[in-house]
Amino acid sequence: MYDLLNNLKDRLWKLGAEILELGGYYLSAQLLRLAASGANNEYYALDGSYTADLIESDSKFINAVKEDYANVNNEFGYYVSDTKGYTFDLSGGDLGAALHNVSYRYIGFNDAITGEHKLFITVEDTFDFTEFKNPFTQGNLKSAFLWAMNDIAYIDSKWGLLDPVSVEIVVVVPIR
Repeated sequence: MYDLLNNLKDRLWKLGAEILELGGYYLSAQLLRLAASGANNEYYALDGSYTADLIESDSKFINAVKEDYANVNNEFGYYVSDTKGYTFDLSGGDLGAALHNVSYRYIGFNDAITGEHKLFITVEDTFDFTEFKNPFTQGNLKSAFLWAMNDIAYIDSKWGLLDPVSVEIVVVVPIR
């Protein structure tokens, strides 16, 4: 009976991923599928992918990284940052729904081919359900629904039905 219940919940979470995908939440859907598919799953996205484009189009994040880089006194044009933290806006669509408190690091470099100065940014997170919030205090119906699902996932992850997924995203952005 326990295995039957687990199988049913697994199918329900994968159906939830399909619904997320239909709503345009492709990253959230993929990560939810991986979380419902067993332990030790990893997700990688490289520059040019849908997920990397989400990161690149988040102007608040990119500007924060560029500002941090600009504050470094570096006459050689090459710099490797320490690991830093950033919190994406939870109401920021697919990116905010999937990734909350990320860590990132970057390398500033001069592109030998184009001569352009660029940042190679690596964003890391664990897709898990460690935050528990009252969905009815979130301001709108969409946020309430997402947090209600998150809270159910939080409980299911405590029962071992959903597993954390390691996430690594790489983007390369020009410094202008």
